[in-house]
Amino acid sequence: MESGMSVYSPFSVFGDRVSQLMRNSMGMRKDLSVTIPPLSSWARAKGFEEPDVVWIAHLWSAGLLSAFTGRFVVYHAHDAFSLFPEAGHRARDIEAELVSKVGLVVTTSAILAEKFKIWYGISSEKVICVPHGVDLARYSRKYPEPSDLVPLSRPRVVIIGTMDLEDPHIISELARRLPKCVFVLIGPYSNPFASTVLYRSIGNIILLGPKNKEDVPAYLSNCDVGLIAYNRDHRSTRRFGTNPMKRYEYAAACLPTVSIDLEEYRLNPSPMYLGNNIQELTNGIESALNSNTNYLLNLRRFADSSSWISRFNQIQVILSKNI
Repeated sequence: MESGMSVYSPFSVFGDRVSQLMRNSMGMRKDLSVTIPPLSSWARAKGFEEPDVVWIAHLWSAGLLSAFTGRFVVYHAHDAFSLFPEAGHRARDIEAELVSKVGLVVTTSAILAEKFKIWYGISSEKVICVPHGVDLARYSRKYPEPSDLVPLSRPRVVIIGTMDLEDPHIISELARRLPKCVFVLIGPYSNPFASTVLYRSIGNIILLGPKNKEDVPAYLSNCDVGLIAYNRDHRSTRRFGTNPMKRYEYAAACLPTVSIDLEEYRLNPSPMYLGNNIQELTNGIESALNSNTNYLLNLRRFADSSSWISRFNQIQVILSKNI
């Protein structure tokens, strides 16, 4: 535990907060008032009765609004919580109430910031986008090739993250169209995903499963293209507001990136090869494998501007103006 940090991890009568609170508007409002030990007594013991900043990092932590009388309250909408599959029909009402009472809304995608203005009628001054970042220090050295990559030929097309958010049909078809490429999938996956992505496989799709985050730079640095293959049908659900964290990791590893086209890229672009269908993504991978020096320089500039330190500095400037 870092010096100066305290963690409050209480027992909640609502148990599994994601599955229950998102369906229960009263639960989202009252959850933090019926915890053991009580939040109020813990805060007093830690000297947090009146914090300078209350940072609400999730919709189902909306109860923090009534638990503290902070000088400045921030709602960190790092996802479209009200569009979660488990969200109840009142989730949008709870979020509207929360947004109306906080001093600032911070999103991690530019498109979600624009949607908040439409959904809740808030001004541009009250909502800002602070995108995901990347720890550049982790990518500042050369890594040896991980042992489970050594047997795999190149070029290698890599995907990192939760595989069930990717489209297995897109991946399997790309692998068939690009038989000389090895598709390396790093991250947790379900049996249905594995069955679908490996159906009619020609042997060039490799499921490596989850890896420790400390090891991810070594894997990315020893691949040739980074791929984002989200399910196109989900672009009208909560995925519409996605700003993939993996594109920042790919950029830090100087991996040419190919992605299914997302609304976010129109407002928050980065060097990428975009596609809306299998053929365009196939062309994108072929182009990425032949990326020129200018593209790679632009990719490096994007990564350098996306460090977590720069994101922290952006937040620090905003908070200093309000407390």
